[in-house]
Amino acid sequence: MNAYQEDLTAKILRIYYTKLWPTSYDREQLQLVLGQQFAESSYGEVGGSIFQNERGLELRMVKPKETQVLENALNQFVQRDFSAIELLIEAAQKRLKLGQQEKGSDPLVLRAIGLLIETLTDQSLRTKSDNIEHIKNFYPAFILNTQYPLSFNELGMSDKKFRGTFHVHPSGGPPTLNDQLISQRYSLPGLVLAAKKTFPETGIAIYLIHSGLAEQLYQGPLPSEEHINL
Repeated sequence: MNAYQEDLTAKILRIYYTKLWPTSYDREQLQLVLGQQFAESSYGEVGGSIFQNERGLELRMVKPKETQVLENALNQFVQRDFSAIELLIEAAQKRLKLGQQEKGSDPLVLRAIGLLIETLTDQSLRTKSDNIEHIKNFYPAFILNTQYPLSFNELGMSDKKFRGTFHVHPSGGPPTLNDQLISQRYSLPGLVLAAKKTFPETGIAIYLIHSGLAEQLYQGPLPSEEHINL
């Protein structure tokens, strides 16, 4: 996007989620996305593209091919099938290298990725039950959840109704520095949906990220039928 398109798209998202939201369609969209995020088979962050249609803004989930391959490899690993271990190691090494090259990367995160790589490459460590459980929990957090490798074609950016990207933070946390750096690098506005598995009770937060900045648009309970804007 050029600067004008980025600014206009950010304004559309801001107005929609502060003035028009929520409708019954929005509630339906959130339930679909968060339901997928917290499904037992889901490891990484759910995300995709935002498109405008006659009902509002659609959150269209898209899973990158690379993410699907890594999730399958991680699932094999958890089942003690180590035949795809090299895929997990290669992706972690790639993420570590990118992090080392990026300004502002958290050194503690880089150290954690380094420890993941050490554990995965050491056969005596990776076969221990405790380490398998740690990798099951931390690999998504530090590898799958820190990159969303969708191409512009996969995002559908050529569609005139494209209105940015979105992804979920299943920890319930706000946008990360990495989220902001990516939005700035590609001039691509988007939403972060922050929610925990207990979101029906604990609520959600919606953040807009654009131009390397982040702002909160909503925080509160999942919209109920009584609070729908018809």
